[in-house]
Amino acid sequence: MAFATCLVHCDGTSAGPLDFRLSIGLKKIDGEWSIVHEHHSVPTLEERFLGPTARS
Repeated sequence: MAFATCLVHCDGTSAGPLDFRLSIGLKKIDGEWSIVHEHHSVPTLEERFLGPTARS
């Protein structure tokens, strides 16, 4: 079992540039690594999700 994470910047979206974090879980099956879990995290800009110290 192994895990990897990276920060990704994508300019080619219809909504404009997008920054997100990608996390994947890998498992070695029959001598080959396979992705068994994938998760994307996108920071929110919506005020209703920001904590009280994050508001301007």
